[in-house]
Amino acid sequence: MNKKQICKVAGFLLVLLVCVSYLTEVFMSKWTTVCYETAVPREFYDLDKNSIEVAFFGSSQVAQGISGMELYEKYGISAYSLGTAKQSMPATYTWLKECYKTQKIKVAVIDVASLYYPSVSETRYRQAFDNMKWSIDKWKAVYEHCQRDANADPFFSYVFKISKYHTRWDQLTEEDFTYDLDEQLVFRGNALYSDRIALDVNELAYDNDTPVDDLEMNSDELEYLLKFIEFCKEKDISVLLIKTPRVDWNITQHQQVWVLAQEQGVPYIDFSSMEMIQALQLDTANDFMDYRHLNISGDAKLSNYLGGYLKENYKLTDFREVEGFDDLNYDRYCERRLDSEMQMTDDIAEYIRYLDNDRYDVLVQLTADTTNLHIEELRDYLLSSGIVTDITAIDGLRFLCQINGGTCAYEEVEPRGFKHEGYLSDGIKYCLSTSFSTTDEPIVDIDFESYTFANHGINFLVYDNKNHMVVDRSTICSDTINNVPVLVKENPRRKLQ
Repeated sequence: MNKKQICKVAGFLLVLLVCVSYLTEVFMSKWTTVCYETAVPREFYDLDKNSIEVAFFGSSQVAQGISGMELYEKYGISAYSLGTAKQSMPATYTWLKECYKTQKIKVAVIDVASLYYPSVSETRYRQAFDNMKWSIDKWKAVYEHCQRDANADPFFSYVFKISKYHTRWDQLTEEDFTYDLDEQLVFRGNALYSDRIALDVNELAYDNDTPVDDLEMNSDELEYLLKFIEFCKEKDISVLLIKTPRVDWNITQHQQVWVLAQEQGVPYIDFSSMEMIQALQLDTANDFMDYRHLNISGDAKLSNYLGGYLKENYKLTDFREVEGFDDLNYDRYCERRLDSEMQMTDDIAEYIRYLDNDRYDVLVQLTADTTNLHIEELRDYLLSSGIVTDITAIDGLRFLCQINGGTCAYEEVEPRGFKHEGYLSDGIKYCLSTSFSTTDEPIVDIDFESYTFANHGINFLVYDNKNHMVVDRSTICSDTINNVPVLVKENPRRKLQ
């Protein structure tokens, strides 16, 4: 084969490699919900070298329960969470070693939930490993997993991911092609959730549990936790074991982990006791997104407590005083936190106060008679925005309006239902309509995407004109039992970006 032929073959192979690499990125599953496992590694690998001193490891309770941004804001601690959904200890151990390659951390904090996982699904392994860079450590961990678990995907599929995901061709969406262009979806590895569920504090706390005689730790998970601790001791990294609050954590698990921590000479904080729940000042009616996970309100409280503990017990830098330190979109985090607080409130007056923000465009549609919905705070907000119509005096009429950054951009009152097309302040086209017919579902179309409301009444769609996204849908409607106005949230299980 002459030189020209060699160049042609090399060129062909290069083009083939580029095509396969591109298609692999397209076809791979984009885990952009739960813990955002696709975004967390990307942001981690973008960190400046040796720019974090505390790393969190474990399952979704870590990713959704501890906020590195809160630690930075209140204590100047630079931390990052490498938690993934139901993360197994082998994956945790591998991520620890991956972290140590670029971040000489001082403290490794690990949630111990996985010690009692009976098994971990293959999807959870893919979420933990697929977006980790290849290294000897990853090769070894994946190979051992494939050898140990009869239900594991072939090792080949971890190396050539397209062999695993090529069948997704009929499931591809725009996100699969544009994902790399998206903005950061996580904040120091923390996923922000504004869902809310009310829990019984006595059910949450393990204090009154009956011990379980035959409960044992998963031996494989324990093996890798001990490796995790040993590695940290070798590298002079302090280890802190924690258990975030969750309903299905019991007193026997607490006692067994406490004994293990004593044997290993490492501290252990269990936040599922009544004492710690009270120390955190957790509100079990508002601080949980489900039975196992905190929401953004709860994770701020847990992070505040942990930040104080870390600052008191370890010698950590106050990065708020470090010139040129990359705060990883802290200002954006504050915006998202405000959005989440607005999503969570069910108080009408408080909600209306949130609407008065230059970053928000607000679309309002009446889809029911407002006879029983005379809300002074809403009337004052609309009038202060330049709306001429007194919404408390248009019983039986249809009404639409658009408020851009606190200023009226459009309003109309008609005796019958009608539609309106317009543009938000960033130029995005929308269409909204008003109809009192219960057979007509309230809908707002924005840039070819429909946003529906489950209830008729005064419907609000809140659009972030700075970050170009819908951040809230809520409806003020009449409580049929008590005949009073109530605020109904239209954002079930929605994670804010």
